Amino acid sequence: MPEIIATPKKRVQWEARLVSEYVSHTYPNDRQLFQVRVGPVNPRLRDQDLTPAEIKMLGVWRPRLDALVIRPDSLIAIEASVVLDLGKPSQLDTYRDLLPNTPELRDLAHLPITAILLSLLDYDLLRLQATKYGLAFVVYRPKWCAECIDARAPRSGADKRLFD
Repeated sequence: MPEIIATPKKRVQWEARLVSEYVSHTYPNDRQLFQVRVGPVNPRLRDQDLTPAEIKMLGVWRPRLDALVIRPDSLIAIEASVVLDLGKPSQLDTYRDLLPNTPELRDLAHLPITAILLSLLDYDLLRLQATKYGLAFVVYRPKWCAECIDARAPRSGADKRLFD
């Protein structure tokens, strides 16, 4: 009997790809940070008394914002959504509130923050929730969008024709 060798499925991080391409395309000349830990290190500790090494060590449990664009006059917080995830607007709203309390960004805390919910598809419900939280809602459909939809549709049970 022939031996069957299972090959692992190629795993693509669609949200990371979406946000990195959008940011590099839209803000090519601005400073870009990805997977940014936000918020205070520990509410019981005074962040200003900690060294950068201590902040890094203690801060690993903080939530992560998909991307932060640092412009001369503002900050742009970006959270991406490839599928309909109604928790994303609330999550991004929380991250926006946490940014001024992030010790690594202390020198930028005075800048106004624009929060963008980035989506692969134009979900009316997600757009409505984003508006409710005062977030910008941006649909970004790169060329590989169809590839992502083909990969995700069987798992979600969605008919791929819905994405045309």
